[in-house]
Formats: sequence, C-alpha cells, structure tokens
Amino acid sequence: MAASLPILFSGVGEGARIIQENGVGWQNDPGDWKSLIHNLTLLKQSTDEELLELKRRARSVAIAKFDRGIQIADFHQKLSTQTA
Repeated sequence: MAASLPILFSGVGEGARIIQENGVGWQNDPGDWKSLIHNLTLLKQSTDEELLELKRRARSVAIAKFDRGIQIADFHQKLSTQTA
C-alpha cells in the first residue's frame, strides 16, 4: 500500500480484513483458484480511473493507519495507559 499499488492478496485473517475494510484491492482465500482468477480478471478489466482511485486509497490508508511512527506512538500510549 505504501507503494501506491492496489493489492492482490491470497490469504485470510488480518491481511484479508485490511484489504476488504479499506477497499485497497482484491482478496481470495488460499487455494481458491477460481476466486484468484476472478480477481485477476477484475484487475485486468479495471479502468485507468478505477486503478488510480485504488492507488490513491492504498497510499492514503498506508499513511493514515500503518505509518510506523503512528503505530509506535499508539502502542506507547496503550502501554502507558495499561501500566498507569
């Protein structure tokens, strides 16, 4: 996401949740070849405008939610709250 690229993710769990909740690409379960082929088709058929929007959203989400400095500050704040 930080590279401003849409995500094509074959996996489950938190990674899948992040892709789906933020609308930054396509996700399929591991080994689900039909869904992977479908996702590749969706990627291939995406218009330039759709791809630009995915790229913009991916970069925006990376900066807002996954910036290391923000994550460290949030983690520090949570630790400080729990130990106080």
